Amino acid sequence: ATNAIIPDSRLGLPLDMGYKAEADKLRSSGRKICEGGYLAIKSGLFGSGFFSLFNLKKLDFIFSLFKVMFQYALLHASFDDLCIVTNPQYMLFKFLPFEVSGPVKYYGYDLMAVKRKAAVFKRLDLRKMRKFIDQPQKIFGKRLVWYKMFLASKIAPQLYREKFALS
Repeated sequence: ATNAIIPDSRLGLPLDMGYKAEADKLRSSGRKICEGGYLAIKSGLFGSGFFSLFNLKKLDFIFSLFKVMFQYALLHASFDDLCIVTNPQYMLFKFLPFEVSGPVKYYGYDLMAVKRKAAVFKRLDLRKMRKFIDQPQKIFGKRLVWYKMFLASKIAPQLYREKFALS
């Protein structure tokens, strides 16, 4: 399984390939952005034949990976926005408080056919989340189950100590 947070740098972010103008708008307003990506699980890990939203073990594992990334960006780093580029149809990111911050674009290629993939740029305003962290209804609304999944229990800070920092 993989999961990564890529801090913005002089080299830019992978999302710049399709959403540089949107990312530059955040950068020019002084916001410190990062990209969450590479959230993936080896297909054979939980058996085959099931899309992840119908395999509860796989879904729980994906949510656990996201929780580690999300809590690091929110509680342990100084990022203002957690940005992602995802297929607009992926259900996981429809439930979380990400804001669509760019139009659907088509770029890259999928593994099954030589056609461009649909993608959408989304961002999670971490400043806002920190401001209302003790008032989850202001962030999650009626979807407090998402607060319970991703924020109610904190991951031990020592988990984040051993990390690679590239210069």
